[in-house]
Order: sequence, then structure tokens, then C-alpha cells
Amino acid sequence: LGAVYSVPLGGAFFAARVMMGTWHPKVVGTALITSSLAVAVSHPVTHFERDLTWPDPALSYQFTMLALAIAPLAVVIGLTFNRLMTSAGPKPQLTSWLLIPGVALAGLVTGICSIYRPELPGNGRSVLIVSVDAQLSLAAAAVLLVLKPLLTALYLRVGAVGGLITPALATGAAAGTVATFALNGLADTHLHVPAVALTCAAGVLAITQRAPAFAALFVWELAHPPIWLLLVFAVAAYSSHGIRLLRVQSAARAKTTEPKPAHKQLRGP
Repeated sequence: LGAVYSVPLGGAFFAARVMMGTWHPKVVGTALITSSLAVAVSHPVTHFERDLTWPDPALSYQFTMLALAIAPLAVVIGLTFNRLMTSAGPKPQLTSWLLIPGVALAGLVTGICSIYRPELPGNGRSVLIVSVDAQLSLAAAAVLLVLKPLLTALYLRVGAVGGLITPALATGAAAGTVATFALNGLADTHLHVPAVALTCAAGVLAITQRAPAFAALFVWELAHPPIWLLLVFAVAAYSSHGIRLLRVQSAARAKTTEPKPAHKQLRGP
């Protein structure tokens, strides 16, 4: 992960927190060394170049408070994304020859959709790029918000297997772009589209991966905005994660307090 995206810290946090589920110093240290070496070895190919180029606008530190307002949206998008991907996966996993025509059909549908929105193919990088570059309109962002997760789910449904980190990021960025354009148009605000898009993406990734620290750091490393925006991403990620935990606890309490149905005694003839 570190080599592919040139994110040594994000790759290490993913290995330690998401895959291993621990902050043990030996695990974190090993992950940092491995991820850093991978990024260094891949330098002749990647040249440390990143697809996301931060436009470097003038942002107020009050933008941190907006991350709290974005968290509920990120929770809704993240939970919906998770539920859609979980329900899309076939059970049991397809392993027959039907995989070939199934994936071909999903590719055909994606190709037809890409005639109208060329950002749809791929793992979601194109959606992230146009979101950060503010090259989308409200209608285009709404189309990407709906079609990107649906097409990803279609691939899973026909038996394809793949990672969901970048599709979740792309979906979150599209949701943030839609929300920003809508607020700017209705309330005559001047919210910065790339900042809100990445903040929402961090919140969604925190929900889908259940790792807010990884989500905040990974999103920051992808675009390398001003360092203080890492705080904004962290606020969005941890707020979203906290709302999810409260929701889980509330559902658990509601389940334990439900009255149990009385068992009817069966009588013989």
C-alpha cells in the first residue's frame, strides 16, 4: 500500500491497525520500516509523484469545526457503502467459468457509463483527482456518488475480488463535493470544495476500515495539504468513528432491553 500510493506512514498504519489490530511498538516499528523501504524501492518508478495536487488555498483554522458537521454525512455514506458491498458479495464465492462472462458484463456496463462520466472506470483515483481539482459540477458529482459504489458492487456480485479502500475514498469525496456545491448554492457560502471532499473521504474511510487514525493520515499523505489539515481530517475521522460506536452501543442496549416472547407450552392431544 505504501509503495502504490507513495504513503509510507499510511501503509504502516494500515498494516498495524487495520490488518493486525494493534499499536504494539514492535508491530508499528516493523510496519514503518517495511512501508518506508517499499516506498524507497519504488521511487525509480513512482518518483514520489502523487495523483492528487493540492490547490493550496487560504483556509481558516475555523474549518476544523466544519469537520464535526461533516461527520454525520460521512457515517451515513460509510455505513451505506459497507452494507451495499456486504450484500453484493455472492455466498459462496463464485469460482466457476461463470466468472469470465460475469466480469465481462460488469466491464461492459462500466464502459457504457464511462462514455458519459470517464472517471468511473478504475479503483476510484480519477474521482478523487477531479474532486480535489474541483473539476466537477453538482450533477456530475451526484452521478459519481451513485454510480461508483453501484458499479463496484456489480463487480463483487459477479464474483470479482478486490480492495475497497479507494472506492470508499472516491465515494466519500463525491459525497463531500455534492454537499459543498449544495451548501454554496443554497446558503451562498464559499466552502472550499477540495478540503470538504477530502474531509468527508477521511470520515467515510474511518467507517469502512474502522481505523480513524489510518484514515486521517492516509488521506493527508495522498494530497499533502497544509499540515494543520491533518487535524481537520482527524476530527472528521474520529467523530465519524465515535458516532458509529454510539450507534452500535445503542443498538446493543435496545436489543438487551427487548421483552422476550413468552414460550408457549405444547400440550399433547
